[in-house]
Order: sequence, then structure tokens, then C-alpha cells
Amino acid sequence: MRSLPFLIVLIALMPSALCEAGQVNGEVQFVVDGASYIWNAQNFAGFCYDIDDNLGCEQIEIAITGNELEEPTGVRYSTSRQSKGFEFADWGRYYAIGFLGESYFAGYEDGTMGGWDCLHDGLLFSVLRDELCKITVSSLERVTLEDGYSLGFSDVGDEVLATLFQNEMAIDSVAVTPPGDVIFQAMRNGEKYTHIAAHLSGWVRMDPSYYSINGIFQISKDPILVDLDDQYDQMRVASVDADSISMDNKGHAIALINNEDIALMAGIHIKTADQDDISAEDPLRFYVYKEMSEPATCTPRGAVTIVVDGMAYTWTPKTFTGFYYDIDDDLGCERIDISITDNKLEEPCGVRYSTSKQEKEFGFEDWGWYYSIGFLGENYFAGYSDRGVKSGATPRLYDASGDANTLVDEQISRVLIDSKESHILKGGERMDLAEGYQITIRPDVTCEKALLELYLFGSLIDRDYFDLPNTYVYKLDLGDTRDIVLLAVHVGAADCSQEAAVIVDGIFQISQEAYSVAVDTIFGKMRIAAVSSDGITMDNKDNSMTLSRGQKIALAPGLILRTANQREISAEEPLRMALYGG
Repeated sequence: MRSLPFLIVLIALMPSALCEAGQVNGEVQFVVDGASYIWNAQNFAGFCYDIDDNLGCEQIEIAITGNELEEPTGVRYSTSRQSKGFEFADWGRYYAIGFLGESYFAGYEDGTMGGWDCLHDGLLFSVLRDELCKITVSSLERVTLEDGYSLGFSDVGDEVLATLFQNEMAIDSVAVTPPGDVIFQAMRNGEKYTHIAAHLSGWVRMDPSYYSINGIFQISKDPILVDLDDQYDQMRVASVDADSISMDNKGHAIALINNEDIALMAGIHIKTADQDDISAEDPLRFYVYKEMSEPATCTPRGAVTIVVDGMAYTWTPKTFTGFYYDIDDDLGCERIDISITDNKLEEPCGVRYSTSKQEKEFGFEDWGWYYSIGFLGENYFAGYSDRGVKSGATPRLYDASGDANTLVDEQISRVLIDSKESHILKGGERMDLAEGYQITIRPDVTCEKALLELYLFGSLIDRDYFDLPNTYVYKLDLGDTRDIVLLAVHVGAADCSQEAAVIVDGIFQISQEAYSVAVDTIFGKMRIAAVSSDGITMDNKDNSMTLSRGQKIALAPGLILRTANQREISAEEPLRMALYGG
């Protein structure tokens, strides 16, 4: 009888896309003695940035000494308040500030809503509503606000009585003659400030009467307090004044070593690669990332650029996190190049996309390598490599396949599972794989062989009997690619006691739904220009694009070129643009 190791680990599928995991990455950098790097609102999507008004002042600066971020200023964070116009423009402007990747209200400008400088006291409020709207309600209805508030109206002689409710209880009222502002105030530190504002633009007196609102502004009742020496993970508040906040890593030196995830401050982390070789020629890779509370708010963005005649820009996986990138193995070859002529991306080469296959080691290392290719931000399978494995054995999945390269047939397939985790599978127990596949494995009485049965949506489709340890493979025709391994399962030790179990310690599975990348296939504004055994290129043939204000151009699925809806465009203030994931 063979004994099983005292270890049970569930099978893990390939990690999902970064934004599905609620994470936005900054540009990839390197741990080099004496180097310094800056991530700011324009090049790091984890910080608050408004491309239309060019608002966003958050910044992290790090300085590397040896492989450390020494205290107190190896890491410095700063942010400043900026003047922002109300959506209802007649109200003027207020102060907004980004703090740790979130946007906050930082005060009213003098002469606006009575004025108020709350940042001086370290108070930051969430902006709950800032809307230019068109709402008409009767005296029998209410306007719903945030945090349980609502607003009702009634006639009082020649004026309108606006009543503020909280959780159905009337808490305040004010009379106004339309058109006019409805202002409700709250008290903080002995000072009154505007909590809720609405612009009452019209009034129709009848039974019931009707009231029109075209502007709403509301900030949270309860602020967050930012005080000197407050600690946020590794960082502490170094200063707070009427205009800005700064933080440093006083008391917390930070070592940048292999395979670390360092909680820097309130959801902002530093991630270092789990790379095999670290040298002067191949320094340790790392990036800053922001955990997003809601995946829906997680939008990859490249650095903000400008529309200037003759300029060319490039985005790669290290500068645009909407592309596929594996920091541990430095895998990811997607690239977009754009060239601006006047204010156009002229066809056929104003936009060029390229990607190449790269060798990636299987999770179960004894199988060797396969070819991975990033395409439109996702990781795909492009074929099996004939490269020998470390033990000198032949590449099992390459040898088992008839055709081993899918790119030759102008197609790719999703990598569904690439796992080396161990799982004890009892005889007769079914293990779920991807796309409806399941397996059962039973050792025979000698404990030297095993019977594997493969099911698809509950129906038996294959059965194999083999010596242990061994690799089971299941092959299919994948479009024009003939007899390629779709599924591989490595079965290791067996236990022929009463439980009759085996250890499954390697699984690799690709999708049986081939993804066509044939020449001339259209993806949004782009078309496949060429496919080789090594890679894919696309261009914008027949699709010239004019770059004007306020555009969202879907270049290809998941790739959006957005221009700012900015008020002023000039030689001194060129049109801003950025590449976004979608």
C-alpha cells in the first residue's frame, strides 16, 4: 500500500482578470539602488482623476536605497485640494480632493454656499450628489436624496415651503420664491455649513402644485477625520493644512524582496514579483496597486497623453494594466502604437496593435512549457512547446498532440486551468473541471494502476487505464488544429486502503471553443492584418478616426480611447486623451 502525503489542497483555477478581482495596477518598475519613481493621478488609475477637467493631485513618490524604502521618507504621499465647478454651474465652485484613491469634498470657496474651509480642520466629506438635473414633482411626492433624506414641497402663500425629511421625519424647512436656492445647513465644530442644496427653477400652482428642480448638491453628514500622526498601515499623516495632506513612512522601513504584498496605506499596496532570477540585468519587478471596493469601479487606464500633431504614443503591459501581464514570469507582449496626424488616427496605420506568443512553464513543471499569448487583455493558449523539461524528459503534451500550434490555424483558446495544487480524489468521487467536464479515478487492487473516466455534462465520453504515476490526456480537433491535447491530468500516488484514493497533482485544460483570429477579422475599429506562428498584428484599415473632445472610441473589445470633454483646447492646453480598459 502506498501512503498519501498529509496535505489536501483544493484545485485552483486560473486567477480572474484584475478588475474582476477588484484591483487596479500602476506601471511596473524595478528595484534598483538609487532609483526613484512617481505614481500620480495621471498615470495611476487607482488615484482619483477627472480627465474632462484635469482634476487629480494625488501622488506617491518612492526612493530606493539598496532594496529598501528607508524611513521616514522612502515613501511619500501627497494630495492637494482643487477648485471644481458644480454641475449646476450657477452655484460656482467648491473644493475637491482625492485622498487614498477616493474623492472628497474639501470646502466651499469664499462667496459660495456661505463659504467653508473644512480641510483646515482635517475634515473630508463624501460628495453624495452633484447633479445638473431635470426633476418635476407634485406636492404629493418627494425628491429622494442619499442617506435616508428626501425633499418635499408645498405652497405657502406666494412662496414654496421646502421641507427636508430624514427617515420619514420632517427635520427642517425653508421658504423660497422660485427661481431660487433651497439651502439646508448642518453644524460642525460650532460652525454652520451647507449640507444639502437644491435649485428650485419653476412652480406651477394648481391642485396639486408642481415644482421643478434642475440642480442638486449633497455631502455626507459625517466626515472622515485626517489628523496629524494618524497611522494608515505603513504610512502616517505628516501634515494637514487648508490646502493639502502629506504622509510618510516614519517608523516603518520597507524591504522590497521577492514575492511580497505590502499593505502600504488603506487599500494601496506594493506587489513584488515572485521571480526566479534577480540580478543587475534582471532586477526585481514591482508595482503599486489599489484594491477597489467595487469591481464595477475598477477601470484600467494608461497614462494621460495629449493630442498633438506628429506625436506617437505606445502602451504596453507594463504601462497599461488593461493588457495581460504576469509579473512573476514577466510575461505579456501586447502593444498599441498610435500616430497622430493633425487630429486624426489615419488609416491603415494610425493605430497598430501587436502581440506575440511566449513560453510559459506549466504549473505542473514536469510537463515543460506551453505558449501563452495575451490578446485584448486576456491570457490565451497558442500551442505546446517542444522545449525539454528540467529532468530531460520529452515534452509530454507536445508529443501527445497531432498539431501543436494553434496560431498556424489562425486561432487561439482560453487557458481554463493550469494547476499544480494537490487534491485527494476518492474512488468514485467526481472532480469538476471547466466547461462541464468531470473526472473519476479509481486505483486497482495492485495500487500500481488506475482507471480514469471522463464525463461531459454527466455523460461518459472516455475511459483510460494506466500505470501510476502517469499523465492522462484527452485530445480533440480544435477547429482546424487536429488532435490537440485539450485536457491533461497528472495522477500521482495512490492509496488502496478502504478509501481507495489517488492524488491529482497537475491539471491543464484549454477551452474547446476556438477563438478565431483569422486575417481580416474585425474587432471594433481594428482588423487582423497578419497572423504568424508567433503572433498577431492588427491595424485600423478603412477606419480613420478624428480625435475631438468628449469621445469614447471603442478601438477593440476592452480597449477604449477616450478624449476629454474639456472646455478649452489650445496650443497651451491641448486635448487630453487616455487608453482605458472596458
